Amino acid sequence: MYINNRSNDYFSSMGALTAKSVTEAALTSSRFIENFSVKHKFQNEIKKLTDHNLGIILSKSSSESSKSQAIQDLKQEKLYLSKQKNTHSLKLRNKMIHILMF
Repeated sequence: MYINNRSNDYFSSMGALTAKSVTEAALTSSRFIENFSVKHKFQNEIKKLTDHNLGIILSKSSSESSKSQAIQDLKQEKLYLSKQKNTHSLKLRNKMIHILMF
């Protein structure tokens, strides 16, 4: 029983931290979206994704492998969002350099 509680605490903590990092990455990435309705839809989709995965992680009926997969899915989404942010930041930086040079 003690090991099971420790395991649940681990998954709860990791899930919450990972979901928070996904949400923060999404907010950073969303600043590049100019259309308000598209930005709002993007933020809602991220919320649905994090809520869905947190539901799996926090559920007492979910297996450890399901919880681990949910955490991995959140980590993968954060990686995608970070790559998108870096791509947009690089494009913006190149555009600014081009403007300053001419």
